[in-house]
Amino acid sequence: MSEYFSGYTCPADYEKAGIIPIEPMTAKEIMNKDRGEVMTSPKFIFEQKLDGIRGLIYFMPETDSLPNHCRVFSRRVSKKTNYYSEKSNSIPHVRDICIPELEGTVLDCEMTIPHQGFKEVSSVLNCLPNEAVTRQRSIGKVVCN
Repeated sequence: MSEYFSGYTCPADYEKAGIIPIEPMTAKEIMNKDRGEVMTSPKFIFEQKLDGIRGLIYFMPETDSLPNHCRVFSRRVSKKTNYYSEKSNSIPHVRDICIPELEGTVLDCEMTIPHQGFKEVSSVLNCLPNEAVTRQRSIGKVVCN
């Protein structure tokens, strides 16, 4: 399936493929003076910051040439495409997830590797796809939380 994700050169290519540009969330520090309100108010939702890389998972529909699959993007914008960096081929075990009921869904997640830190996650997701797959064989697979 990897040949389908290598020819995108600009944001318009992604839009033609049905990828809607959504900016991933970023972690924000809670100031001490606001901590009590944030922790108890129903106006706020928060979660623990994990030691990984923020990402978006798009659940894509089946087409004539592709089954249901996922496209995965980091929050970093590629200098080459001027679009969020695609990581789909670096984590094929996520890319190849097929859940037709989730077609059209976009999940904002933290991509981590169990029992590994940011440095290891970054080393996997910031290299070429073949090397990313090889590194995951030795240190563990990227999971999306």
